[in-house]
Amino acid sequence: MSNSNDSCTNNGSKIQLNLNEKQMDKRIESNNNLKNYEINISLHSLNYAVSQHLPSIHINCSPKLTDHQKGKDIVKALFTYIEKDFRKLNKHYIMPLGFEYWFINKNGNLTCYTRHTELFVYLCESLNYPSILLSTDISPTRPKHLPCYHTLLLKYVPNEITLDGINNELGSYISSIYNLEEMIGSITDKARHVRIEVKSIVEYDQLIQKGAITLDGRLIELQEFLAPPRILICSKCNNPGHIRKNCSLDYDSCRRCGQDRSVGDHKECSINCHRRKKDHMATDFKCPFLVEYRRSLIYQLKQKPHLLPPNLQLFIPTECRERSGRNNQFIINPISKTNNNTYNNILKNQNQQQLPFNINSHNWPTLKKQQINDNISSSSEKSIWNELKNKQMEIENLKNELDKKIQNCQLNYNENIKKLKSVLLIISAQTKYQNENIERCQTALNEFISLSSSSLNALQQLTFKHITTNMNDQNSEEHQKILQQISKSIELMQERNNLLISNKKSLNILIEQQGQLLFQAVNSLTLNDE
Repeated sequence: MSNSNDSCTNNGSKIQLNLNEKQMDKRIESNNNLKNYEINISLHSLNYAVSQHLPSIHINCSPKLTDHQKGKDIVKALFTYIEKDFRKLNKHYIMPLGFEYWFINKNGNLTCYTRHTELFVYLCESLNYPSILLSTDISPTRPKHLPCYHTLLLKYVPNEITLDGINNELGSYISSIYNLEEMIGSITDKARHVRIEVKSIVEYDQLIQKGAITLDGRLIELQEFLAPPRILICSKCNNPGHIRKNCSLDYDSCRRCGQDRSVGDHKECSINCHRRKKDHMATDFKCPFLVEYRRSLIYQLKQKPHLLPPNLQLFIPTECRERSGRNNQFIINPISKTNNNTYNNILKNQNQQQLPFNINSHNWPTLKKQQINDNISSSSEKSIWNELKNKQMEIENLKNELDKKIQNCQLNYNENIKKLKSVLLIISAQTKYQNENIERCQTALNEFISLSSSSLNALQQLTFKHITTNMNDQNSEEHQKILQQISKSIELMQERNNLLISNKKSLNILIEQQGQLLFQAVNSLTLNDE
């Protein structure tokens, strides 16, 4: 029995050795084939890998466009048509509507680019377009995917749950589903990942906050979708690392056969990668060269994570991860976690290193570098805590100074209120005294006018009697003049008396109002003081 077990064990070890030898042979063969292609990762490639540019928006036109002015008029008319509804859906969007740039392609249709996610997502829906603009029929080409920050990932969805079932379940409370798609690389015998794209950022946030959904009574994990680094591929030579205007190839290479596309028909040409001479296209991500290029690109991004925007995380494909690393699924800019001067100096030193990277000299970071990074992280944490403590002490000192200033201001305020209150009381007393004097003067003046008026009336009567008794007197005319003058004086004094009485009434009203105002002012100061 033991002999049989030993034989099985020996056979298993031989099989395992044979498998390892075959894998090693394939690896050696792959490296030998890649020796002629030294992989250099340019700075342009690194920046392109972390940038999140939106794809183009294609608008088909009938009849086809040939005039730039006509295209400009159609673009302006399109934004005029959609602006009201767009602003209604995107209330926080304050930018004017417009593309970053657009052009008329060789087919006579419009190709437009924007960097604003709200506008791109809105224009992805064909129902938001008019059917005719300026006598031109327009129909947009529906983009295949929405941006990654409108995309979610359902993890380990059982295979018996279909996409239609997921759509029906989500459609009961999510109205902006744009696309449902199975992740090809995640499909197993039992489950797979499903990519969900939603147009509404509000519904996206709601799903992210839930963290899971229920499908057929099963709780399915829900996470945000993180895009992997992008590969910059030249549209002329089909090689990675540069763009068309920097390409040194003399002709446009066919991605199927690698020959000149201007010579012959390349729609049905044989598929033969010009790098590996295998039956795959030059731009196919299954190409071993592109696989190694992507691995090299990710290695460079790990060495230079500062190139990533602070709010961006990049997903590392499984074949490019470190086996023994922790948190090896994402690339994150460390500046988003800590803001350390020592770390920034290290990043500057890394920037001074050469960017070309040779896959044949590929080595993972040594333990010594890891220890240095650990020391840097621990020292950075200490410096951050010390800086926080210093800032906290400065805040406490400023708070104490502010409290003292507030107390001094309160004391000054109370003193000024008391002074103002005493001044108002003095003014009130002075006004009351002045009013009493004015009242006495008015009373005396009224009595004088009444006495004068009565005296003149008596004089008038005496004069009238004297004239009537001496009708034949030679001075009768002069007496008549005196009598008339006395009558006018009496009338004038009565008018002045009436005017004085009306002015007295007005003055009494003003005095009463002034007293009420002073009384209210004193009361308000008393209430504030309390």
